[in-house]
Amino acid sequence: MARVGRVYGISSPDGVLRYVGSTEDAARMQKHRYNCRADHLCCPFYRYAHEHHGGLDTYTEETLATLQLPTADGQAKANLRSLEALVIRSLRERDSPMVSLLNKNSPRAENERKREHGRAWREQHGQGQIDPATGKSLSYMAVRSRIYRQRRKDRAATALAAAAAAAESAQ
Repeated sequence: MARVGRVYGISSPDGVLRYVGSTEDAARMQKHRYNCRADHLCCPFYRYAHEHHGGLDTYTEETLATLQLPTADGQAKANLRSLEALVIRSLRERDSPMVSLLNKNSPRAENERKREHGRAWREQHGQGQIDPATGKSLSYMAVRSRIYRQRRKDRAATALAAAAAAAESAQ
C-alpha cells in the first residue's frame, strides 16, 4: 500500500489559520485535542488555544497538501518536512489577516550545512543513546524535557499545598 503524507492546517473558531503541521496519521487532530487537554502548557499553540478558546475542541483541521511518500522512512520524513516548510513559508509571505501562524520552529533546516551541523550536535549530545539503568533517552532535549516537566509538577504540588494550608488557616 502506498504511503501518503499530508500537510494540514488548524484554524481557530474565527477562521484564522493558526498552525501548520505534517503527518501520515489520519487521526492527528484528535491527538492534538487530547494533548492540549492533557498538557496545554507544552507548546505555544496549545497555550494559545487554551488561553483564548479553552482548548482545541472548536478548532478545525484542513488538508493543505498531500504527497506520495517513498517507502524509506528517512527520505519520507525529509520529503514531508520539506513540503511543510514550503507551505509555511508561502503562507507567511501572503500577509493575510486570515493567517496568523503560531509555528515557531522550522520543520527542517533548509541549508544542508545547517542540517549536518544540527545532526552532529544532536549525536554529540546523546541523540539515540539510552541510559541502561533507566531505559530512558540520554538526548539533551529528552533530559531537559524531563527536568522541565518535573519542575512543573513540583510547582503545582507546592501551589496545591499552599492553597490547602490557606484554606485550613481560614477555617
